[in-house]
Amino acid sequence: MLWTLQHQPPTLDACTIHPKQTALLKALASSMEGMPHLLLYGGMGGGKSTRIRGLLHELYGPKAWAKRICTTKTFDTRSGQTIKSHTMDVYLSPYHLELDAGALGAKDRVVVQHFIKTKAEDMERMVCAVPFVLVVIEQANRLSMGAQQGLRRTMEVYGTKCKLVLCASSVDGIIPALRSRVAAIRMPLATTEETVQVLNETAAAWGEEDLASLKSTFFKIAVDARGNLKKAILAAQSVLVLEKAKPQSLSKLVKTSIMDMVALRPSPSTALGMRQTLASLLGSVISPSELLATMMDVGAKTLERKKRNHLVPYWIEAVGEADLAIKRSASPLAALEYAVLAFGALLSK
Repeated sequence: MLWTLQHQPPTLDACTIHPKQTALLKALASSMEGMPHLLLYGGMGGGKSTRIRGLLHELYGPKAWAKRICTTKTFDTRSGQTIKSHTMDVYLSPYHLELDAGALGAKDRVVVQHFIKTKAEDMERMVCAVPFVLVVIEQANRLSMGAQQGLRRTMEVYGTKCKLVLCASSVDGIIPALRSRVAAIRMPLATTEETVQVLNETAAAWGEEDLASLKSTFFKIAVDARGNLKKAILAAQSVLVLEKAKPQSLSKLVKTSIMDMVALRPSPSTALGMRQTLASLLGSVISPSELLATMMDVGAKTLERKKRNHLVPYWIEAVGEADLAIKRSASPLAALEYAVLAFGALLSK
């Protein structure tokens, strides 16, 4: 599972950056009936969706997110005498509904009004300590002018039963009449230091213990992400998962499973018997060049240990030929086999 989902903070208290925005959302949630419609705006990866999840938890408890499902809804729209049927996927729970304005299409005004009206009617049949449901509209700045005008009127009719939470990358696409009816909260992009902090927390939650060795890696990821926490977390997951998949000590594995075996019985048949081992190593996340470099290092140390220092230059030359073959698009497995055969031939002299 992606870390952006698996390790997303489930509550507002678990959010460690942007404390002012978090405290404001907690205060608004505690006011219950006095809670206004909201507009969360800021760049991608700034934490808008995470704050919405935390707001749901603050209002309804863990059951709201636990019951969140993706379902397909069907509804009809009328244009003159023509009735068209539409289907779309939405995320919802008994306590909230999520719509993506980018997926609503040309009939976004009708779609938004239909879902808000339906959710408000469902609220009337519910028994809940919180007297309203949340309707979350992602990419709200992509709603058409007509949809936003209709949304303004719908808010006046169903405002007590449905509270809107609009998400947008910028307030520029939101009409003034709508902006004046919501409490706007800016979610700034994380600083480099905050991004590194989040990466450390996420890696620790995943089970990584040696965070000190990842300091420079996380800093480079944070700089490249430019405040986009989602991008940074996914990049860190890629790095750590790939690193975890590698053998803990490649040099030790090469020494015990390849070089020592050839040194014990330096013959062509023994060297060719390493094909399966080499193929397994190439099938993991180890690159041919990395494996060849490790073989060169281990092989040179083996020759020195056997008092055959004069053969080390020949071994390095053989590795260079194998590396050149790989760079010329030859089969990596064949090039590595050549290196192993050369090593066995040197030991048999």
